[in-house]
Amino acid sequence: MPIKKLSLYHLTKFPASVTPDPVHPSILALHGRGSNERDLIALADYLPKNLLWISPRGTYDLGPDSYEWFQITQVGKPDPARLANALNTIDRFIDEVIANYPVDKNKLYLLGFSQGSIVSMSYALTHPRRIAGVIAQSGYIPHESGLQIDEAGIKQKPFILTHGVQDPLLPVDWARRSRDTLQKLDADLQYHEFNMGHTVSMESIAVINSWLENKIKMIIPLLEKATASRAPLMDPKHETAFRLFNGFNEGYPDLALDVYGSTLVIHNYADDPSQNQTLIQEVTTFLRTSLNWLQAGLVKTRSGGTQDEKRGKLLFGTELTRKIKEHETWYAVNLTLNRDSSLYLDTRNLRKWLLENLKDKSVLNTFAYTGSFGVAAKKGGASRVVQIDLNREFLNLAKDSYMLNGFPIQKGDFISRDFFEQVGNFKRDKKSFDCVIIDPPFFSATSKGKVDQEKESARLINKVRPLINDDGYLIAINNALFLSGQEYMQTLDALCKDGYLKIRELVPAPEDFTGYNPLGKTVTDPAPFNHSTKIAVLDVKRK
Repeated sequence: MPIKKLSLYHLTKFPASVTPDPVHPSILALHGRGSNERDLIALADYLPKNLLWISPRGTYDLGPDSYEWFQITQVGKPDPARLANALNTIDRFIDEVIANYPVDKNKLYLLGFSQGSIVSMSYALTHPRRIAGVIAQSGYIPHESGLQIDEAGIKQKPFILTHGVQDPLLPVDWARRSRDTLQKLDADLQYHEFNMGHTVSMESIAVINSWLENKIKMIIPLLEKATASRAPLMDPKHETAFRLFNGFNEGYPDLALDVYGSTLVIHNYADDPSQNQTLIQEVTTFLRTSLNWLQAGLVKTRSGGTQDEKRGKLLFGTELTRKIKEHETWYAVNLTLNRDSSLYLDTRNLRKWLLENLKDKSVLNTFAYTGSFGVAAKKGGASRVVQIDLNREFLNLAKDSYMLNGFPIQKGDFISRDFFEQVGNFKRDKKSFDCVIIDPPFFSATSKGKVDQEKESARLINKVRPLINDDGYLIAINNALFLSGQEYMQTLDALCKDGYLKIRELVPAPEDFTGYNPLGKTVTDPAPFNHSTKIAVLDVKRK
């Protein structure tokens, strides 16, 4: 593509291998004072090869091949008006670049050296929503230049700062003050010092390369790996459900993909959902080709502005999957019923356990939601299954699952009532069961009681213990993200001290849900469980 005539003279360098992608992650390189547009673009040979580079020339002429972004009146204290003018120039140029080149505006990074770093960081602090991040080499934040910082926008904005401890022009203390400012603003910051002067080194370029590779990971190679790993789960009739891609653990934290039958469900977890729009288009195009049996697609936006966006908007197709088959059992699904998809994929192994262990047992499924545990128990030959949930609409989906499997529906076995109230009713009527399943939300409160899985999980377990027959089972599930596995085990161990409860086994989340060969670091360590959905089966003795 030829160089366009824009407001700033510039050079471009396109990705080494041009892909079919309509847009590319991009670098806008701002040179230092006394240099020119040819300087920083030379770094393209040492940084990720899938980048589009745009390297403009500074606006003020200092002599042959020598330019600057603003005129200096005092070293370390740029004149506010002159700096503001430079920022306005960059702002206009970014508009032109996006309009004229195939730039992914959600992956546009500023890379600067010296004065170019000063401009880059100043622009990021005042226009953070326009760029993806900043690479600042041998520069500083001009604290005395009257910058109007967008503190909300700068929160978790990626920055990497490199500086030489021997820098004779811009002392390293200026960089350290910039580091402290960005930390106070809660930016996503990497800071590195090197034994060098006012320059770059192979060491500093290496850390920048690693940082950039992590930030601009291309989604398609990750999806190719993910789909290959899940190939054994893809049944010929496309009736099952599984997690296709766990972005948090497989390289793209703001994204998760599920398959329900022939429907793709995309979970957009980005704080600013618009940041993922190009990504979602890319994902959809790839998967509709590679998994050409997909008939419909749905995108659920966690930070969506409406309930409909949170519950799911149709992306392609017309008919969403209404049922899936798992372990020869049918489950009715309503993929837009709630912010999730009405059937939790992280508990598939527990449903298998229920199928295999509850023949001729009576079962109470509390906080039943859409009743999948009860359906599995019924399929496994349980003599009776009682399902409790406050929401009648959820229980109606459980009844749909019963009908799909040919189970009789006993009205008294589907109870739409508050957990605390109904447990009290059972105790009063001296009702008991061979197995009680307790799978509450991590936090909720009604007029009858409160659920707090992070701080008070033992209280709920003790609440249902009197309802369990001798030699029965208690299945306790805790999905509190900020409760570690060890903390939950300490709670369970304390409950088992009296000898009337004993941990029988821990049920892992399926590997497709946790992610194959995980890359990400969990918020809290779930060990000895393999996921924050912590499932324990306990043996029960009656006093």
